[in-house]
Amino acid sequence: MREVGFMPNSPGGMGEYLILEENYLHRFDDDMSYEEGALIEPFCVYDFYKCGDGGHVDASDEVVIFGAGPIGLFAAITAKVAGARVIVAEPIEYRRQIAKKSGINEVLNPRGEDVKAAILDLTAGRGADLVVEASGTDDAIASCLEVAGHNGRVRLVGHSIGRKVPMEIGMVIWKSLSVTGQAGSPFAFPKTIRFMSVARKMIDYSQMITRRFPLDRVHDAFDFAANEREKAIKVLVTM
Repeated sequence: MREVGFMPNSPGGMGEYLILEENYLHRFDDDMSYEEGALIEPFCVYDFYKCGDGGHVDASDEVVIFGAGPIGLFAAITAKVAGARVIVAEPIEYRRQIAKKSGINEVLNPRGEDVKAAILDLTAGRGADLVVEASGTDDAIASCLEVAGHNGRVRLVGHSIGRKVPMEIGMVIWKSLSVTGQAGSPFAFPKTIRFMSVARKMIDYSQMITRRFPLDRVHDAFDFAANEREKAIKVLVTM
């Protein structure tokens, strides 16, 4: 768990120089750009939940994803490439449009419709086979168990540490749900890189990069990413 900047005892990327342990270096294909390489980590987070921890997905699945930030969008794309039916719930209009441009046909607005009712309607009352919570919001976390179908898998990815979220935990029992959370994505980078190399023939990753800033404007980049969520997906600092 000593990959760059992840733990208090591992150096981050904010220094002029950075010494890395070889175990935490990964080669990506020569035909992948450095910009695509910068997307490996957020892509990796979902790929670990999908493959590394029993959250597998295939064409038989109906998948619900709460949140269309970078990780939620990559989750949607990965499930789409696997042939699954994908439903995304996202309150920000700009992010809903990006999801649609990525080939996700069923995109819901939690602020304007009853998401639970819509998901049950879209799945003929069954609920989702896989639910990915990538927003970290209370409403989405509480809804995960409600929209999951019998024997469904629920993967908690969005950050919500430091507060308690009420949910009807008895649904885990009576629906026989599998609920999993995990910090970090150990051992998933090589597999994610291989997946991205194949999927890039079907996906335009560049549309996830919504703004680019030169290094001498790095503070502007941080401000934009933190405060302009209506316009930002992945903000890139270019060298």
